[in-house]
Amino acid sequence: MPFSFSRNAVMGRKSSVTCAVSSGQGPFRFSWLHDGKPLDSRGRATVKVVTDDISVMTIDSVTAEDLGNYTCVVSNPAGTGIHTAALHVEGKPPLERAPGNA
Repeated sequence: MPFSFSRNAVMGRKSSVTCAVSSGQGPFRFSWLHDGKPLDSRGRATVKVVTDDISVMTIDSVTAEDLGNYTCVVSNPAGTGIHTAALHVEGKPPLERAPGNA
């Protein structure tokens, strides 16, 4: 179940991570957290359960608000497994223009 982001995220680019169960019997239930809060289904990240034992979380265009710790929580009738990995950014976020300086 341990996972990590393959590299530092690049602002404006896609980033994804896979959470896979390596042992145990299903059915498995996956849930994802960002900095300890459940990912909102209407939010920027999308989650897909690819197979009974694999879930993928994808951010299509990384922004500064996406950085932080992502946790995959997997549960089945026998118990719960939790793993957290940090999403870091490569480079600096784009500069914002001051109002009136367009």
